[in-house]
Amino acid sequence: MNKNDLLQLLAVAKENYQEKFMAYANASKLSNPERLLSELELIQICGYNYLWEVTQPTRQLTQQEICQRSEEFYLETYQWMNENGLKALQDWLVWKCNKDGILKT
Repeated sequence: MNKNDLLQLLAVAKENYQEKFMAYANASKLSNPERLLSELELIQICGYNYLWEVTQPTRQLTQQEICQRSEEFYLETYQWMNENGLKALQDWLVWKCNKDGILKT
């Protein structure tokens, strides 16, 4: 399984995904799952932090703007990322931005 597929596991669960990820990793016999989970979480947070910076101090983004800006950021930063990984991250970012008041509704 590649990182793009694993990103989909994190994005679907939104919260409390660590247990589900570790159960999947153990069942799939992934090597060093803790390191892999940390790496994937960092990828999520880097995109979120990027969006946070461009929205401060009071700007909000529409879902389309979140997807556009995150696509630019992620595809430039992580050349291995494909459409599946990007879509998973964008779904998570829209959820997280809505939760944190960044999503313009």
